[in-house]
Amino acid sequence: MTPIRLVFYVIDPFTDVRQAIAALISTERGVTVVRAPLVTLPVAARANVEHILLDLDAATTLDPLPFEVGAQVVGGAVLFAPVPAAQAPAWVRQALLPSAA
Repeated sequence: MTPIRLVFYVIDPFTDVRQAIAALISTERGVTVVRAPLVTLPVAARANVEHILLDLDAATTLDPLPFEVGAQVVGGAVLFAPVPAAQAPAWVRQALLPSAA
């Protein structure tokens, strides 16, 4: 079992509309970031989210998220992928992150 944490961008803080933008995967060497397809993300938010994703690359743990990602980014609960860490990125893309189709 591999610990993972989805990361959400808060599109509208008043209605709490969120979209998954990435997943953090705990590995023996630290944290691996798997980016979600951003197909349905509003155009006005894309530049901000791209900047946030660069900041997420500096993550060293699942919790807390790096301070630099800002207040519009929240982490979900820690989940456990039923696969080894080496297979977790593929499992996350298939099972948890929205597809680009």
